[in-house]
Parts: sequence; C-alpha cells; structure tokens
Amino acid sequence: MTTNLSVFARLALWLLKLYQPRMSPHMEHRCLYHPTCSEYAQLAIRKYGFIKG
Repeated sequence: MTTNLSVFARLALWLLKLYQPRMSPHMEHRCLYHPTCSEYAQLAIRKYGFIKG
C-alpha cells in the first residue's frame, strides 16, 4: 500500500518509525490511547495520504 504514497507521506512515515522506538518507551505510561497517537498517525497517512491523514 505504501507504493502509491507521496514523497511527503513516505517521509512522515519514516520519521514516525524513527520516533517510536526512541521516544515512545519513555512516554509509555503517559499515553491513554490505543492505538497510540503515532500509530494512529501512521494508519491515517497510509489510508488518506499526507494532507488528509
């Protein structure tokens, strides 16, 4: 599904993948949501693209 994504969408997904293993473990107990905000952002970008996602 990522083959149809724009360069900006792929960049955003890449940045989120960098963010998750570095920051999420430190904020694990702060997040009240499932999926987490960064996981939700990835899903939205994959489904709707960079602007709408």
